[in-house]
Amino acid sequence: MLKLPICPHCHTVYGYREVKKIVKEKSHTCYHCKNEFRASKRPCLVLILILFVLAVAANVGVLYMTPSLNFYALVGINVIFILLFIALYPLFVSFKDIKKGKKNK
Repeated sequence: MLKLPICPHCHTVYGYREVKKIVKEKSHTCYHCKNEFRASKRPCLVLILILFVLAVAANVGVLYMTPSLNFYALVGINVIFILLFIALYPLFVSFKDIKKGKKNK
């Protein structure tokens, strides 16, 4: 699951920047084989849930360990988890063939 997405037709690997651009589009044409596909964001929900649970646990741990509310520590922890999401997001995107979805309907 932790790998960059590939074209469902020719298995061309896309880089981080390309994946972020493709996710914003509804469909994309592969630059190698010229076939269309779309990006599936559903696996990203797993990443969001994992990071959310870890962030809540880290925040509760900081609040439990420090007797006074340390605002900067809490903000720092949350910023770290947001940066982790941004860094790991392309690894949780998958590309799906558009034609297969139309045939099933």
